[in-house]
Parts: sequence; C-alpha cells; structure tokens
Amino acid sequence: MMWGLTKSIQDDPMYAWIPYAQDFLDETIWRAEFGNSSANPCCATCQRMWKGKAHSLEGEAVAHTLYRCRTCGEFFECRDCCRRRHQRLPLHKVEMWNGDFWEDSTLEKLGLIFQLGHGGGDCPVPRPPWWLTVLHVNGIHRVHVAYCGCDVSDSESRWRQIMRNGWYPATMTDPHSTATFECLDTFRLLNVTANVNVRDYVSFLEQSTDPYGMEWVPDRYKAFGRMSRQWAYLKRLRRAGIGHLKEGLVSAEAGSVAIQCWACPREGVNLPSEWADVAEEDQYLYRLFVGLDANFRLKNRLRRRNHLKKDRPLYDDDISTCIAFAALMEKETKLSMGLRCTGVGGCVCIRHELIRPSGIGDLLKGERYANMDFIFWSALRDVKVKQVMLSYDIGCQYKINLYERRKKLPKDLQLRTDAGDAFPSSGTSDACPSPCIFVALPIWHGDVHELACKTKNSLKYQDGSGISDGEAPERLWAGMNPMSMQTKEMQPEVRHDALEDKADSHNYQKNVGVGKLLDRRLKLALEEREVQDKAFEDIDATLKDELQAEWMEMLDAWRKDHSQINPYMAKLKKKVTVMEAEVKLKLRQEELAELAKGAQLMKGRSMTAFLTMGLELEDAQESTLTLNGESSVHERRLAFFKKVKIFRGLQRSYMPGVKGMIEEADAKRDPEEPAPQAEEIALWLPSHVLEHERVSVCDANLFDMEYKLREGQCADALSSLCTCLFARQHLLKYRNANVTGQRMSTRARTVIDAISDKIDAAAMKYCTARNALKTLRGENSCGRFRVLQKDDVAPVQEAEIDDKAKRKLGRLGGRDSRLQKTKVSKKNMSWIWTEAGGPDEDESDFLHESIRVEWSKAWARRERWCEEVKLLREEMRRVLRTLRWEAEVWYSRAEQTDAGVGEAIRRG
Repeated sequence: MMWGLTKSIQDDPMYAWIPYAQDFLDETIWRAEFGNSSANPCCATCQRMWKGKAHSLEGEAVAHTLYRCRTCGEFFECRDCCRRRHQRLPLHKVEMWNGDFWEDSTLEKLGLIFQLGHGGGDCPVPRPPWWLTVLHVNGIHRVHVAYCGCDVSDSESRWRQIMRNGWYPATMTDPHSTATFECLDTFRLLNVTANVNVRDYVSFLEQSTDPYGMEWVPDRYKAFGRMSRQWAYLKRLRRAGIGHLKEGLVSAEAGSVAIQCWACPREGVNLPSEWADVAEEDQYLYRLFVGLDANFRLKNRLRRRNHLKKDRPLYDDDISTCIAFAALMEKETKLSMGLRCTGVGGCVCIRHELIRPSGIGDLLKGERYANMDFIFWSALRDVKVKQVMLSYDIGCQYKINLYERRKKLPKDLQLRTDAGDAFPSSGTSDACPSPCIFVALPIWHGDVHELACKTKNSLKYQDGSGISDGEAPERLWAGMNPMSMQTKEMQPEVRHDALEDKADSHNYQKNVGVGKLLDRRLKLALEEREVQDKAFEDIDATLKDELQAEWMEMLDAWRKDHSQINPYMAKLKKKVTVMEAEVKLKLRQEELAELAKGAQLMKGRSMTAFLTMGLELEDAQESTLTLNGESSVHERRLAFFKKVKIFRGLQRSYMPGVKGMIEEADAKRDPEEPAPQAEEIALWLPSHVLEHERVSVCDANLFDMEYKLREGQCADALSSLCTCLFARQHLLKYRNANVTGQRMSTRARTVIDAISDKIDAAAMKYCTARNALKTLRGENSCGRFRVLQKDDVAPVQEAEIDDKAKRKLGRLGGRDSRLQKTKVSKKNMSWIWTEAGGPDEDESDFLHESIRVEWSKAWARRERWCEEVKLLREEMRRVLRTLRWEAEVWYSRAEQTDAGVGEAIRRG
C-alpha cells in the first residue's frame, strides 16, 4: 500500500492506477513469450526441453514445438501431452509457439478425435469419425468426433449421444451443428438481462474464434437461433415440472409454465383454511391486486407470410369521456399500417410486479377493449379468491360494461359472478366462484383525471388497497422496452418466445428478491404508520366531537356508496373560471378530432402532452427550490434531468427554432462556471420566446394552447391557495385557544408549517403562470388574474390571529406588546377570495369545507398505511407457505414412478 497517497487519491482508484500503467503494459508484453520459463522452456508434463528454433525436443527425431492452452493456464506442453490431456476437453483453445511468437491453433490440428458416449474415453466399437461444429462460450470449434457403437449408448440416435455429452444438436438427423449447454445458458442470461440478440452473440463467437478474419468460420446464425429458442423453452418446462407429468407435455395446461408470485393469494397453496370466512373488513388481506396496461413500443411488423383475420371487433367506440390517453387517441389513426400488432397488453401483480400467467397478449390495433378484456380475463382464468383489485389508467371508463363484454369472449373465459354487472363501491362481496372485481386508477396516472373522477377511483381512497400505487406495469415496460428493437422484425412465433423468456426471467428475479423487498417495505410502513397516525391526530384534535362524528358518518356513507357526497372534494360556492384539468381535456378532445381526420402525432406525443410535460418540469423546478433536505433535492434533480431529456426530444419536433437559441445561450455561458442545476435550466417554453422571434420558432397554435393552459394554472393555483389559507386560519385559531406547553406548540407549529409550504408553492405557481400570460398576450390579457401582492396571500383576520400568539409569547418574555385589531369588512377582503370561488360575506362554510377535505385525506393516509402493515405481514406468511408447498410438490414428483420412464430419467 502506498501510504504517501493522500486520501483524495486513495478514494479514486483510476487516479491511483495511472503511475502503474506502464508496469501493467509491460506485464501484458512479458507473457507474449515464455514468461518465467524463458531461460529453459520445457513441457510441463514430460519435462522435455525445447531446443531453440530447431523446434526439437530431446530424444525426438521429429521436430516438435510447444503448446499452451489459454483455457487451462500459463504452462507449456509438447504436442502429445497436450493432445492426451485434452482428450476429454475438446473445446479448449490452444496456441502454438512457431519460434517467434504464439499463433492460434486447434486441438483438431493436433489430431484429437473426441469419443462420444464415453466422455472422451475409449470405446470398444467406435463409429467412423464425424465432423461437428460446436458453439461454445469461447468461440466456434470444428471438432472431430466418433459416435459410440457399443451397448453403453444408443447407437441409433446420434442426437441423444450429443445431448448426453452436454451439447445440443441443431437437427435430429445426422446433426452437423451443436451448441454446448453452457453456451446456451450464457446466451439466455445475456438475452434476458442485457438484451443481447442472436446475431450479436453469434458475431461475438465468430470474432472470438477469428478476430482477424483470416480464416473461414462456419455461419451458424440460423442454427443457433433455433437451438436457443428450443433450449429456453425446455428450461422453462423443466423448472415448471412439466417433465414429471404422467401424460407428458401434451397434458400441460395453459399458463402452467409461468412463474407465479409467491406472495399473491392462491387458494390451496398459501391461504389459511379459514380465509373465506374472515370478517368483511379483513377480506382485503386475501385480495389479488393486478394492474392492466398497454405498451406500444413492443410492436411487430407485418411479415409477408402473416395474415390478419378481419374479425368484427367487439367494441369500436372506446373513446373516453374522462381523459384522452394516447392509446385511445391513436386507435383509429394510420399508425397501425404495416404492423402485425401495434403493441402488447399486460396484466401484472401490482404489489410485487410479477406478470400474471397468460397475462401478456398482442394488441391488433391500439388499446381496444376486446384485446384488453381477453388479456385480463385470461390472467384470471384460474383465480380462486373472493376479491380482485384492478388498477388501470383508464379504469373509470374500462369498468363500464366489463361483465357485458365478457360474454363475447371464448367460453372458457366467461366466468360466472354473483356480483352482477354493477361494480361494488366498497370491499364487501358475496362468496362466488369468480372474484368480485374492483377497478381503480393508479396513483400517478390518476392525477390527470378530473377531480371528481380521481377522488372517486384513485387507489389512494380505495379501502383495503394499502399504499399500492398501481404503476407496476410501467416499471415492467421499462425493463422490457429495450427488447423492442430486436422483436420488432421477428416472426410472430419467434417474438412470442423471446417475450416469454424475458417475462420468465423478470418473474424469477422478482420472486428471488421478494423477501428483501417485503422486509424493507415493512420497516418503512411501521415507521410511516406512526407518522401518519400522529398527523391525523394533530388535525382531528382541533375538531369538536360532533363535527368528527358528522364527517366520519359522511366518510362511511361514501365508502359504501360513491354516489353520496364525496368527502375528498370541497364544495365551493362558485367557480368563475375553467380549471387546468378541464382545459387539458378540451384541448385533447380537439386533438382527437384532428387525429381522426388523418393528422399524426410527433414521436407519439400530442401538442398538449408536450406542453403539459413542460409545465410539469416547470413545477418540478419550483418545488425543488422549496426543499430543505439535501438528499431530497438530489433525487428531485436526478428525476428532472431524466425527464428533461425526453422533453428536449419533443421540443425539437414542436419548436424546431428553439434549438439555435439554446445553443446560443450555451455558448454565452462562462465555461469556468459549474454546470447549471436542474432548477436553473431554461426550458424555453413558448412563453419564453420574444414576440418578434415567434414566427421562426414554432406554430402559432402552440402559443394559443399554452395561453389556455396557463389560464387553467392560474385558476388552480388560486383555488389551492384559498383552500390552504383557510386551513391554516383554522389551525391558528385552535392553537391560540387550546395549545399550551412547548411539546404541544411544536406539534402545532409542524402542521402549520407544512400548510404554509403549500401556500408558498401555490403562490409561486400563480405568479409564474400569470407572468406567462402577460408575455404571451400582454398585460391586458390577464383580465381577472391580477398581480398577486404579499398582502393578498392572507385570509381575513389572519394577522389578528397570529398577533394573539405573538402577544402571549411576548408576555412570557417580559414584554408588553399591544394588539392592533384589524377591521374585517367586505372592502378589505383580498380579491383572491371572490376570484377563486371563496366566500363573499360569510367564510365559515368555505372554512368548514377546506378543513373537512384535509381531515378526510389525513384519515385516508392513516388508513392506507395501517392496511399496508397488515398486508405486508400477510404477504410474508404467504411467501413461506408457498415455498413449503412447492417443496412438497417437488418431493411428491420425485416419488412418482411411471412404467414408461427410465430409472435415470426418474431420478433426474
């Protein structure tokens, strides 16, 4: 160890290595000859000395040379010793010393003939030698083999002799090409983890065999493609125990090869005997959580020999009335021309992210309900639980007529249910052969739905859902999307095998890591449950008992029937402007009409989606400025840079003229200064472009669309600002009237500070949106959206409330501060209250609604975390039960005997 190095150098291994670079280079040159044996090179086995360039060994009349095996190690042998030692190792790579340097050679040139059926040993009745091309992890080998003709092996089946040697034949009749099991295993692992395709792997083997291109290397691309597909298929069958079925492969049921989730409920496997009789409020513990989603990257081109059947679709009018997703917008466009399928749909376990058996299928043309229904019900074919929670980004529309559409599916998917065609609004359901389906919106995707829709359907407010976010399919696609380039041109059956193996590997890795995953989640859930319980108590303690009972009764009524008053929505007295979500919906509907006329999207994103992404990035920059924790800021910045890269790609399509402005700004930046942080990067939205430059930057429609979105932003920000101001006002009143002591004061201050942060964020959002309105169309275009002054960001009487607390603190410090009462009247009420929908004269109703919403959300957060703890503990128990069950199954398979199966196969 170099004690003289400073700590900074020791912490940088590359920097510490630089002084040794020449020494390392010398070592690579040193081994190019004989190394330590340069003085007296000899055969390591028979000890015969090599005598100079005469290439002769002592006692030999014929000239020989030395060989070394790159696979065995750094020692030398004569020709005979090398051949004898490799009699059972025919796939090693050897080099020959030609007197000047080591040159590549082969064991076949040394006269090696490998005897099959005996592992390279002698056979009393060998067959005539035969040439085989063997693909191994270290290259492509030409091997001289002799088949066995004695009773030890089956002399009539050459492919069996090859397989029993650990090689896989490309054909069954007189095979000429094989691949080792190790080679096939290596490729399979590289394929599912690093997305290495057959062409690239075979090219790697070819270059490993002859990196200079000087010799002929047999082309085994097609043969290896067949062998790798067959091998992966056989490996999946073997692990699923299909080889132990009495009637063999033909008796395997659909989905039986899939790796199933260890933690998900499976009747007869990991559920307790009394699971169906537990109380209704605990039924969620045995609920199956699945997510449904489509992926339009895993498309497949229409090949000449494939023909699509033009069957009549079940339903064509799938257009959403809530939110326009790209899947539904593109369904009737020309984006499916030349494609056999436009993508895939998937059904995934959302709590552990495993793909359900029979849970992936092709989409013929967009995200049609007919395809998604088939995938969904196929994934539930053998499910025997009472409840299923389905998370789907268009779930609010998808659940309509779901049971009716099921009647159009094949008979084996037409499951009976006692729940009828109506979707339950609570966790109650009668025991029935097929599960009761609950449909919800995933957390992230649900935020773009209308307020009434997302509060009614979001997983955040669904009883028994824990903290499941429902976004598991998106994380699955992130891992599978890199395969899109290789599967896009494949034939259907080849593509299906490739996706099947990728899904198999994905499920396997998820199951292997489920123990650590559940352990980490439980530790976090136990900690967060206490935090959320305390947060709810802090808010609940400010309410009177009668009000608590009234709001709890409202919550219970809504949980049983979603047509009742929604406790998560504030009932504002009036609404004078259109909200941001409604503006987005209107713009997307207009784009939908344009797409129906033949318009096309750029890079799969609409103009509204492009602007929305830009506004979201702008919000992310503003929220980063208000964070305190260094780790939180770092995580936000990393997430921002990932998203801004996608945004820049769309910007080049929709705002081509901005590229020069960005480059000009970068050129003006001082190169000595550090790179800008995420919150300092200019996004160059349309509102950031000067008026005289707009014509050369982008389409004028883009400026109009941003103007409408900014109007919605202003309205949303004012509404949020007023709601939070009233909530803080109530908490201040309660603190001043009831809170005493340092501990209680600290708790109250924490809650108030959290709401104050929301107030600051809403005010910043409003100011940013209003400035954009002003830039786009001038000051006069802002209309009712006035300049927000510091004095405006305060509810009526807040100054008086806060002054009472300050006066109390002043007395404790020996000071006598006088309270200046603020006169309350309609005249001095800030304009934000009448503009954002707040009260005109009596603010008690609005205050009541604001606090009720905050109280309801705090209650929901506490309940979800309490449910999460119970769910995780039950999932841990299910994992252990599943592993015990699988062990018993394999023991029973080992004990089964079949007259038609040989003893060796039965033992294997």
